[in-house]
Amino acid sequence: MKKFKPILCIFILITCIFTANASEPFDIIKDKIDRVFRILNDPVYSDQAKKTEQHDILYGIIEEAFDFNGMARLTLARNWQAFTPSQQEEFSGLFGQFLGNTYLDKIQSGFSDEQVEYTGEELLSVTKAVVMTNLIRKGVKTPIHYSLQKKGDSWRIYDVKIEGVSLLKNYRTQFSNILIREKPEGLIAMLKNKLK
Repeated sequence: MKKFKPILCIFILITCIFTANASEPFDIIKDKIDRVFRILNDPVYSDQAKKTEQHDILYGIIEEAFDFNGMARLTLARNWQAFTPSQQEEFSGLFGQFLGNTYLDKIQSGFSDEQVEYTGEELLSVTKAVVMTNLIRKGVKTPIHYSLQKKGDSWRIYDVKIEGVSLLKNYRTQFSNILIREKPEGLIAMLKNKLK
């Protein structure tokens, strides 16, 4: 589905074209992409019996890269307060699993010859930054921007925009519409069902 394309675009690449004088946010993104690249190209995982192990390693890298808890809260926006603390925790975990598992399956089966061109970066504050890239596929460039926030000593991705379309806003709209007719437990049940 097109809504989930930003997550896929972060990881399905063969060559990274990058600029000099990279900042810490840039280095974080490049490091995660390089690690995913190495795992996807490791001949050890060409054996179908090793795919689950490969999936688990890739999922661990994605967990390091993304602030799933922060993203979960941002996607719910004002509806976050309607969830009990235990529901907030459960929703955050399910949301992270949903994003990660959905795309790891596609990444493992759809790895292709693409390039990422880093076109710029912007430090919005001491704790927020945007790294701007183009995904190049068959000569066609698709703008992808990664929004990062520093929490403690680490930078984590909290939103991805592809051609100006925000991943967070997509999910915020979907979840808001669902919560008009469903209680928090209803949305949680839907996510559980998608993970089956």
